[in-house]
Amino acid sequence: MDLAGFGPYLNRQSTSVLAPLKARAAAFRSGHHQALILSLDLCGLTGKLVQQIRAAIHERSGWLPESVMVSCTHTHSGPSTVGHIGWGRPDDLYLETLPMRAADAAVRAVACLREVTVSFAEPPCEGIAINRDYDAAYERHLPIDHFLDPSWRPALPERTDTRCQVLSFRKDGNVVGFIGSFGCHPVVCCERNIQIHGDFVGLGTRQAESAFAGSIGLFLPGALGDVNPSISHRPADESLRALETISSRFANTLLSGINEGTPVPQPALATVSRFTRFPRVDWGAAAVAERIEALEQRLRQPGLTDDPLAGDDVLHRTGMDMVRLAGLRKVRDRMARNDDLHPPSELQGVRIGPIRLLGAPFEIFQETKNAIKSALGESPTLVLSLVNGAEGYAPDPTVFERQGYSAEFVPLMKGDLPHRCLHPLLVTELTGLAAELDRSCQTS
Repeated sequence: MDLAGFGPYLNRQSTSVLAPLKARAAAFRSGHHQALILSLDLCGLTGKLVQQIRAAIHERSGWLPESVMVSCTHTHSGPSTVGHIGWGRPDDLYLETLPMRAADAAVRAVACLREVTVSFAEPPCEGIAINRDYDAAYERHLPIDHFLDPSWRPALPERTDTRCQVLSFRKDGNVVGFIGSFGCHPVVCCERNIQIHGDFVGLGTRQAESAFAGSIGLFLPGALGDVNPSISHRPADESLRALETISSRFANTLLSGINEGTPVPQPALATVSRFTRFPRVDWGAAAVAERIEALEQRLRQPGLTDDPLAGDDVLHRTGMDMVRLAGLRKVRDRMARNDDLHPPSELQGVRIGPIRLLGAPFEIFQETKNAIKSALGESPTLVLSLVNGAEGYAPDPTVFERQGYSAEFVPLMKGDLPHRCLHPLLVTELTGLAAELDRSCQTS
């Protein structure tokens, strides 16, 4: 099948499976409170697929949809499930059967509920990530051995996650499961790789699972919006070599967190879900029509080929302009039907003892995560991207001002109008969500 990610109309069709994609679930119950976290080895999900998965879980287990958090690892070496125009053709049979197959993991998790002890740790996780928007050391011409050296570090570590957050769960002293979170795009293997796998976060999680027989490990993506692995967009053989090294580094980090975690006493449980309308640009029908006309003229010039990589400007190659055109046509059709062009986005939080998990359907940037954590103080907080949908990037103010790919282009990949700057709004909304979780735990 077609693989998602790395550019439009590239015809990346899988030839083999390096590692099977998994749906993994963790179910929690404390008193009358319930929460279920589902992690899928996929690039992302449409809102429609999220609701179908939640409905299937409710039908088969009775758990309320609002108690279910659905996350994707964001691998770019899996099928097209995000609804992006041109980023891999969707497989209809895969999408039709996905909700029920994902629900299988949730139903099994509910059936396996047992009393466990909870531990938490934030082990160092260095030598993997680099900020692709700010760090001048992100140089692809350097040999991969430069980045695979164990001593390599980015020039701006403060613009990345330098620690991984790990929750672990034990029954009678034995590890039965864990949750790891880290902010970095899983794109060690890029456009030249056509095997199916979960990239370094998927393979690293599998390695950590193998250390504890029968355990289940979930990966939840943190603030990955502006962070890549130090090695990406490399030849296929170099990517696979880097994948082995970086996956092992990540697995060792997870194992450190599991083995060194501090027990969480009497972990109360709370879940909160809220819908918020984030403002978008006010393009009217005339402005959309003008943009469509300009793109149609550009793509109908004499002598132009259908090569998606034709053109000097990466953001205005023929494939990228075709995505813009198709997205704007979708917007135009939605305007003609009087559809809601400003639909609400779901924010969801789960609290396990003192540990908060705050999720949004955006690819959150490091500056936003840091502002949220600073506002919330010392209590451990996981700021999670791509929860309950995939609505594009939420760039920080500096990157937003540049517009371009993160701010203007990505929403059009789904036929949506671009958002206005989300940074201050996400800081306000997610810190408010944390306060609501805290109040719920105090009264439970």
